[in-house]
Amino acid sequence: YLRKAQGFFKDEIPEKPFVYFPLHLQPEMTTDILGQEYSDQLLALETLREIIPANILICVKENPKQTGRLRSNLFFQRLSKLPNTVFVSRDAPSLELSRRSLAVATITGTAGWEALRMGKPVINFGNAFWSRLPGTFAPDENFDWHEISKFGYHPEALKNAVNALSKYAHPGMSDFLYSSEIKKFNASENAILLAKVIQDRLIADD
Repeated sequence: YLRKAQGFFKDEIPEKPFVYFPLHLQPEMTTDILGQEYSDQLLALETLREIIPANILICVKENPKQTGRLRSNLFFQRLSKLPNTVFVSRDAPSLELSRRSLAVATITGTAGWEALRMGKPVINFGNAFWSRLPGTFAPDENFDWHEISKFGYHPEALKNAVNALSKYAHPGMSDFLYSSEIKKFNASENAILLAKVIQDRLIADD
């Protein structure tokens, strides 16, 4: 797989206008569950190719953590059939690709959140925490490329929307894989925080 991917994802960052689509690591809950029908990333790419103007490139980058899982020969065959699409090296800097793009397209990827903070519009195929923030566009029957092309970034509007969203955030770590990223993490104190959050929500919903 690594040899095949290295020979496939080798293009330079294009100079022409493009939409950036960073592939997701799979298998992974954020894509396989939150992506819903677009857990098939190729379906998302094929849909993207249909809904944006034919003269605009799609720039695809492989996830640097991806292994051969869910990357069969059929995957590369379908990928190669996408017209007006380039496949950049996995070493290409993602933030630079987002910065130079017309828009970022993703299922639930961090690249979507990063793009919104850059002031870039995002075509969002999945169910991410930022899916309804200003600047996101769903690939549904109401999709209109002209809305994206005239998108105007308003930092204050994004800030207000994020502040409104933050009321659903609570203290505590629910995934211990990330506990190493918290300084002086205390498992007992964390358990108490989580228990209080659950208790408060049960009372609020009663």
